[in-house]
Amino acid sequence: MFNISERHFDATLDELKKEYHSVVASNKRLIDELNQYNKDAVIQRLSQQLYNQQKRCLHDLIGDEKDKYYTFRRKHYEKCKNNNHYIVELTGTGLSESITVKCPKCGESEDITEYSMW
Repeated sequence: MFNISERHFDATLDELKKEYHSVVASNKRLIDELNQYNKDAVIQRLSQQLYNQQKRCLHDLIGDEKDKYYTFRRKHYEKCKNNNHYIVELTGTGLSESITVKCPKCGESEDITEYSMW
């Protein structure tokens, strides 16, 4: 029926056995990991990381602000080969901050503030 030598068959069978044992070991490791998983501890750790990031952040770009910022960067990468140096200016208004991004290579700036979020 099949024209497979016994030596080739034995080698293939050995490879399958190795793969089977590897999968069984991975499965056992993952089951142990799942049994030790503590979602409350993970949530607490991630909440602490988020809190620490918020403490160091002056302003989060929201809504269209992020899109406008990356559009400005792409435009100035193509226009004046500015790859990574931009000035972001936050101006307090009493309601929130207005955000202006400036390319120091050509001097062009743009207000990217998402006023609809105020």
